[in-house]
Amino acid sequence: MATIDEDVAGCLTDLLLPVMRYRVAQLGLSASGAFEFYRSRLETNRVFCEYELDLVKSIIREIPQLDEIYEIGCGWGQLVFLLAWSGYNATGFEIDDRRFSGAEYFRKILCHIDESRAKRATILNEFFPPVRRPSSNLNLVISTNIVVSNPQFVEDQILWSLPRYRYSIINLDRFCRERQVSERPGFIARVEQTGLRNLGMFCDAGQDGQFYLFERAGSREADK
Repeated sequence: MATIDEDVAGCLTDLLLPVMRYRVAQLGLSASGAFEFYRSRLETNRVFCEYELDLVKSIIREIPQLDEIYEIGCGWGQLVFLLAWSGYNATGFEIDDRRFSGAEYFRKILCHIDESRAKRATILNEFFPPVRRPSSNLNLVISTNIVVSNPQFVEDQILWSLPRYRYSIINLDRFCRERQVSERPGFIARVEQTGLRNLGMFCDAGQDGQFYLFERAGSREADK
């Protein structure tokens, strides 16, 4: 049974914050894969942003039956670990070698501390989408924060793959590139053209983005 409370997030923060700081101290911001994204978190004693906690709470409340959750561009893996600690099998995809090395380093440390929970987390140094398809229909893919140098190519590839998954949660404002408020309706229409139904706002994270939930068209009819 998936569950999240302040103890879960607090426990992971206590475990991860010291080793994240240690990795930056040993390798530096760039070589560690921290960059500015994680520097600001560490300076304010945070592993998780509020929107990440809100996302997991909303997933547990709104989509409780899931066999697998995938995150595109998982960085150091903090959301993957939070999902695993909350009872889900979660897989993160990260193509930046430095960030992948950090995420895998943290995962191995967590395995030594709590193997039963940590084994639900997988970090892959792979481009998304993967060649293999998900084996279960009860799955979810999440895109929280992807900004890349070649957005059109990457965006086309990811959008093409989304109908493989039952549900998709997408941050409209940071999907392959940064978007303005005026661009949201056009992007939603483009997502719908792939064969997904827009189920509306899933999590309003303010300046951190607008997360919408999409479902593969025909999924509910296929369940009957």
